[in-house]
Formats: sequence, structure tokens, C-alpha cells
Amino acid sequence: MNTMRFTTTANSFLFILVCLAIACAKPTPIPTKAAAPQDPALHEVLPNISHTDTDRNCESGELRLDERCTKIRWGDGDTFSFNDNGEKKKARLAKYNTLESYGPVHRWGTWTGWELYHLAKQAGTFAAAGDWQCTTMPGSGGYGRLLVDCPDLRLALLKAGLAHIFLIDGEADPTELQAQATAIEKSVGMWEKGAPKKLITSLHSEDEDDRSAYNRICDLSNGRCLPVDHTEFYSSCQEIQGPGTPSSYMLYVPYTDRYGPNRADCLR
Repeated sequence: MNTMRFTTTANSFLFILVCLAIACAKPTPIPTKAAAPQDPALHEVLPNISHTDTDRNCESGELRLDERCTKIRWGDGDTFSFNDNGEKKKARLAKYNTLESYGPVHRWGTWTGWELYHLAKQAGTFAAAGDWQCTTMPGSGGYGRLLVDCPDLRLALLKAGLAHIFLIDGEADPTELQAQATAIEKSVGMWEKGAPKKLITSLHSEDEDDRSAYNRICDLSNGRCLPVDHTEFYSSCQEIQGPGTPSSYMLYVPYTDRYGPNRADCLR
């Protein structure tokens, strides 16, 4: 009888241990749905893309260019360069513009040139901090550069007041135009001390090349940045006033005087 009681007790104890083991065991994970296969047409256009590139978040210093995480070097927020199989390529981002960062050349309201220069540098820092998705576009970005579209970066910079819409033709995206208008209304970024009606973005002297000289003027109300022809001769570091009131001002500095040890005194 004692033997039977011992056996019953031992079996009960074993039963309890088995129940505890089942209760404490981790639940079996439910298999996740398999990823959909990629469109074969995509591989015809971008044959070297790996699944790792298309699925992962890009690392610091990279952006997703044509579905591939690409190591890039940012310029002033609207330009970058990268290495493509040993060849250095440069890109100009579409439909927006940041201020020039080669020196303190912009001025409006009570801003000093140096204050706006530092804001131009911030645009590059802002762009470098994000994980953006970009696409190479048909056509050229000028000066031998690729034209690249980065919609999420463009909108983020407009909201931060670190860029303005830049259209040679066509109409601005209503969402982006509203983002720019809101940034101006809230005095964000470069609009902190007001905004000109029209913004000078580039200057050209009559003696630069064979074509007629022009200045590019951006209308902030619609984002169109059109060339305005002229016949004036500018000297290095001459300040030119843009149209409209309040006006923007920009220092004319030819490209040969912008960089290196012999750059213009107004950039030092």
C-alpha cells in the first residue's frame, strides 16, 4: 500500500512538472507572409539591385537612389555626388533650390550674408541626416549633372524653410506650394526675418560667355524661376538688387573666383 501511495504521488508530481513546462514554454511563432516577388521588369532596368538593398533601411551617409542604397556626399542640400563603379557622378535635385553655400552672397530684410550662408550649410546637414528615396529622372541637371527627384526630401526642406520651390516650367505641386507658404507665414528657417517677393538665385555678367547675360529670378508665389536677360557688366563682389519690394540682393562672384586660395575677398 505504501508502494502504491508512493507511485501515485510520484506520478502526480511528474504530471505537475509537465504542466508547468507546457505553461512556461514560449509560444511557437506564427510564420509571416512571404514577401511578394519583385517585378521582373524592375531587374531589367536595375539588374544589379539585391533584395537586401531594396528591403533594408539605408545607413548613415546613404540614400535610396533608384531602389539601391547609395553612398553619397551632399553639397548644399540640392546637390550630391557619388561613385558609380569608379566614376564620380554629380546630381542636381529637381524642383527645389537651396541657397548658395560657396559664400555669404545672399541678403534680404535684416539678414546678413553670413547668417544666410550658415543657413545654406544647414540645408546640407539636414539632407545628410535623413533616409530619402530618390529616382534618376530623364534629362540633365545642368553642368553635366544627373537630374534626380527626391520628393520626401524636397517637402521636408520646404517645411523647414531651408529651400524654396524651383521650377523652370510647369506648375508647382499644391502640397509643396502650401508647405512653402506656411513656412514663410510662420517665419521658419530662411524666412525668419521675412521673405522677398522675388528671389535672385543666380547672376551672370555680359562678358561671361557668348550668349546673352541673364539673371534667374524666382517668384515665391508660384515657384517659377525664369531667366531675365540683361546687357550689364558686373564686377566681382558687386551686389545686385532683385526686382520687387521687399527686394533680395545677391553678390556677383564669377565661378573662377568662388573657390580655392584665390577666391574673392567678399567670400572670406
